[in-house]
Amino acid sequence: MTEMRQSSIQASEQFQVISDLVTFLITVEQTTGGFLLYSSVTPAGAGVPPHRHAGIREIVLVVAGEYTFFREETILHASVGDIVDISAGEVHSFTNTGHVPGRLLVIAAPGRCIEEFFRDVGVVHTGDLETTSSQDEIARFVEHAARHGIEMLPALNG
Repeated sequence: MTEMRQSSIQASEQFQVISDLVTFLITVEQTTGGFLLYSSVTPAGAGVPPHRHAGIREIVLVVAGEYTFFREETILHASVGDIVDISAGEVHSFTNTGHVPGRLLVIAAPGRCIEEFFRDVGVVHTGDLETTSSQDEIARFVEHAARHGIEMLPALNG
C-alpha cells in the first residue's frame, strides 16, 4: 500500500505578473511534476490576453468577483463558485468585468512551464500591487511567454 503524503496548503511565493498577484499554493515540485495550484488576484478591468499552451490543462475556480472568459469561439460569464475547464491547446483569455478585484484559484496540469513562466516574468511581490503596465513590461511578458511554450495571440472577437 502506498503511504499518502499529507501537507497543509500555505501560500508560498508571490509574484506580480503585469497587474495580477499570483500566489503559489502547491508547486510542481511538491506534486512531483503533476500540477501547479495557484491563486491569482486580478484588478477590476484587467485580465490575461488571448493565448494557448499545448499540453497544459487549466481548471479555474472563481473565488471572488465576476469574469468574462473567452474560449475559442465561446464567451463565458463566470462568478463566485463557477468553474471554467480549459483544455490543453485551447485559445483562451479572461477579463475581470467586476468593479472590484477578483480572485481565481487555478490548477495547471502538468504546470511546470506555467510555474517557470511566472517565476521568470513576475516580480517578487513585496507590497502594494502596481495597477498599470508599461509597454516594456508587456513586451517582456510576450517574449517570456514564447520561451515557455505559451503562444500569445491577437484579441478574440466577442
